[in-house]
Amino acid sequence: QRLQPHLYMRLTEEDVKAALDGLVCYEGEIRDWPHPRSVRAFEHKLRLRGAECGAEAAEVFEVLKMVC
Repeated sequence: QRLQPHLYMRLTEEDVKAALDGLVCYEGEIRDWPHPRSVRAFEHKLRLRGAECGAEAAEVFEVLKMVC
């Protein structure tokens, strides 16, 4: 089952750096480029999601339920 993106959250360059720095928690999972779980691939995905919504970078979420 694939992610059905509904909500884009724009990221600042500071957010991107923090997200990439946070990958250190997944040290055993990170591989060398061009593996899809490489740091470079992760950054490319943030940039691609940004391009989809007109931003430099973004994270995308699938909204399952909204509570107002």
